[in-house]
Amino acid sequence: MDQAQNDQHKQARPVLKTKIAREKWAEYDTIILGYPNWWASIPMPIATLLESYDFTGKTIMPFCSHGGGRFGQSLTAISKLAPKAILTEGLSVHYSGGSSLSKDVEKWLNKVKR
Repeated sequence: MDQAQNDQHKQARPVLKTKIAREKWAEYDTIILGYPNWWASIPMPIATLLESYDFTGKTIMPFCSHGGGRFGQSLTAISKLAPKAILTEGLSVHYSGGSSLSKDVEKWLNKVKR
């Protein structure tokens, strides 16, 4: 928790351990972007990812896990860091998941897929 908060305050951009080759990246039209809600926003490695690739015309389907804060400001952050992407409705999942999780995910995927 302390590391996440510190990274948020510094607007850190940690280096990603795995990278997608540019020619491979071009093959993707839709990105399902999952992340935990960190202090009401995206984790800083997600910010690095969004700034590292060209999302122009790509569809981002966001989902996040949270302890009660739902998306917080994360959708706004994604929109700012990938302004030329198409952002679908997201799915927020409480850390406990809940008994309806499978149905919730299925319903969301059916709703946002093209």
